[in-house]
Amino acid sequence: MSQLQVETGPAAHAEFERDQENYQSLKKILVHFKRKKEFQSAKKVLEKMLALSPNFADFLDLARHEFEDQCYTACLQAVDQALSCRGTQLKGLQEVYRLQGASLIHLGQLERAEDSLFKALEYPGENDVVLVNLGTLDIQRKSWEQATISFREALKVNSSNDRAWVGLALCHRFRGDHALAFGNLELALDLAPRNETALGLMLAWYGDTKETSIRERLTGYLVAGGENENLWMAFIESSFKCGETFVARMELERLRLTKPDFLPAYQLRA
Repeated sequence: MSQLQVETGPAAHAEFERDQENYQSLKKILVHFKRKKEFQSAKKVLEKMLALSPNFADFLDLARHEFEDQCYTACLQAVDQALSCRGTQLKGLQEVYRLQGASLIHLGQLERAEDSLFKALEYPGENDVVLVNLGTLDIQRKSWEQATISFREALKVNSSNDRAWVGLALCHRFRGDHALAFGNLELALDLAPRNETALGLMLAWYGDTKETSIRERLTGYLVAGGENENLWMAFIESSFKCGETFVARMELERLRLTKPDFLPAYQLRA
């Protein structure tokens, strides 16, 4: 063994030990930020952890954060890094390829997205979630019949997938079956009262014809902790319209306190 090896061996080992200690400390901080739902801070901690110890699980976690932040190019980069260091890893591969496919859909690269999503189905996991992504891809291509098949297949796997019911609503609405589309949206909201896509579609499609039902759904959304300012405002306007003035004013004040930069809340005359 050379003199250089003798001298650098212990130093390298000590540095490795420090990195591992720092990594474990950062991991505790990451858990703390996630628990408090401070996801931007969590993402920064993840990046520091990966600088110390690149690994599949943390790159997958970073990909999730990037996708939720709608940073689709960054999500694809995190996916590539996860795949480069996965080794013989099988757990999590479906999600990696699903995130890759979903990001590619948002970036308009539909052929590549399809390849990724079918790749995702080769691995164990939540197949219904992948099938919903395939249904979304079918809609992008205006392949409504295939989209219907994809969403129905998703529901066969998991009848509680609220996003699949929303997808099916889009398909039925396209074919002009308004009653069935509305029923699909109601099923989605039965399962997930805070499904903002379902509520937004319900308002856009049936706001003038299903006022009572929509108000009940908006109430359920707020009771469940929903805070989308536009949906909140829709509830307030609905309350004023049906004579629930006290409720409307109380919610308007709460909206102004919670979302102080939301200008329509100050433009509404109460």
